[in-house]
Amino acid sequence: MQDVFYIFTDESGQDADNRFGCIAAISGTKENAEVLNSELQKVLSSYSKKEIKFKNIKNSNSVKIASEFFEICIKYLLGNKIKIHVLVWDKQDARHKVQNRLDNENLKRMYYKLMKYIQEDWHHKGKWCFYPDEYSAIDWRKDIVLFLENTPLGEPKDKEHLLFEEMYKSYFAKFKTVKELESHQYPIIQLADLFAGLVRTSRQNPNFYTWYKENENTDQHLLFPQEENTKVSNSMLPKFKLMKELKFLASNSKLGINLSKNKYFTTFNKKNNIVFWHYKPTHELDKAPTYF
Repeated sequence: MQDVFYIFTDESGQDADNRFGCIAAISGTKENAEVLNSELQKVLSSYSKKEIKFKNIKNSNSVKIASEFFEICIKYLLGNKIKIHVLVWDKQDARHKVQNRLDNENLKRMYYKLMKYIQEDWHHKGKWCFYPDEYSAIDWRKDIVLFLENTPLGEPKDKEHLLFEEMYKSYFAKFKTVKELESHQYPIIQLADLFAGLVRTSRQNPNFYTWYKENENTDQHLLFPQEENTKVSNSMLPKFKLMKELKFLASNSKLGINLSKNKYFTTFNKKNNIVFWHYKPTHELDKAPTYF
């Protein structure tokens, strides 16, 4: 019997105040997802906390808790036990800068794109369980899952040059369970929230990269520490420190998270089971849904 695979998701930046929207997903077998969730719960319990979310990273203690989440997460990534996919889109790009844009309908389409990518990445032909964080404006089975179950997956882009074409015959996703969960009860959804908030914030705040370069070596006890010129608000500073900590952990583990090329968190391949997908319109007809 094939394993059942789980997908847990959360989103960030859906309100009008944010230029960038983001969805993050944690996926893996039922067994690995449940063990990961249990390990994360132990971290929260050790600090007598019920929940850790990116918006609540406000002090050194919350940075420490989230950092421990990342340490455990990286262990699972490198062990090929889970995958992390983060999709970011710019509401001011050619696709989204249209009159009468329907943001909720657009969010559904972005969920569809990300979920399809996840399922093709795993190439799992068994059953799936989908557990998004609560979001009342979406009917998950009708608006997302129904379309996924009717979308052929696994088709090669160029069949003529494949030696083992039979291995790539199309298949359709099958969902066993689709259920909203409350994030405060599931640390694995909180992990998705941390990644969604973190990657989106790195994209939305250009001064993060400048601040990061000024503080890159501050933990190395420099004889003459660099002067910090970039001003960061008290509310944003703990978040920047957490983002810096993720970059440090990722670099030590050779996880392939890049910051220097685009000045925000980017990945260039999926070999380490983590993908930051900064969506760009693919053609002139690639437009967000509108009222008219």
